[in-house]
Amino acid sequence: MHIFHRVVDIAAVLPLLLLPGLSALTLVFVAAGWSILTGVLQIIEAFKGQGRFGSPWLLGLAGVAGIVVGILLLAAPGPGLIALMWMIAIQAIVFGVALLTLRHRPWSPRLSSWITVAICATAGGALLGVAFDKMLVDSLGVGGWIRGILLFAAAVASPLIVANTVMYGRPLPTFLELLGPQGYRTSSRMQTILGIALLITTVIATESALGLTFDPRYRDFQFAALTMAIVPFLLLTSLNRPASGTRPIAESVFAGTLALCAVYIGFNEGPQNWQSLWTCGLYLLFALTLSRARAARSQE
Repeated sequence: MHIFHRVVDIAAVLPLLLLPGLSALTLVFVAAGWSILTGVLQIIEAFKGQGRFGSPWLLGLAGVAGIVVGILLLAAPGPGLIALMWMIAIQAIVFGVALLTLRHRPWSPRLSSWITVAICATAGGALLGVAFDKMLVDSLGVGGWIRGILLFAAAVASPLIVANTVMYGRPLPTFLELLGPQGYRTSSRMQTILGIALLITTVIATESALGLTFDPRYRDFQFAALTMAIVPFLLLTSLNRPASGTRPIAESVFAGTLALCAVYIGFNEGPQNWQSLWTCGLYLLFALTLSRARAARSQE
């Protein structure tokens, strides 16, 4: 089965080497076929207990994801080409950050760490184009442009910095580490940048949630940029959760606000609005992320 898998990989690359003049659309169809066939082979390997990662269910999950990606590329080859380019670019950058981090901290990360990096890279690559387009279309006025640019910047930075933080084994920083007394502040530059991205995401997410609750007219759901920013934060708190410390007041207030707004917006918009359901789910996940924060005096 492994040999047949390698044959499929080679067969997918041969058209690109022998026929370099192939159109970009043909490249999408080749990538879609490779993704579907590879996904099927991975599912077969998982059922036979031949998981190369020591976990057949993980291999099967990767196979299902590959089939879904291939079907989406076949269903929308035009947008699929753009999404494929963004995904490859972001995945290369995020994995590059993770590998560079390991050069400064040589240790063997857990499988869950690499899964976290892969999910961050995939979510960022798949939604980057949508987030950029929504920033251009939905930003109205000076305030709207400032809010859109800041959220987009935090969404792009989040997967990259979380990849670095995961490989270092550090938890998500709290607002006290960024703005609190000297005894709580972190001396790590990357933790400071991650804290700024977290703060920007928190403020904008809360502002949008309150706006959709009290004045939903002419407001759009920034689900793409919020997903790019929130998913890495959630995975980081699940993987590197602080073992001790007190629950910060600021994060608790933001978490409660987001949770209450999510419930109200979900009922107000109804189940037919998929963007509303997606955004409300993000608000709830972000509330869970913030509720896990624990503050302790810096040991650095």
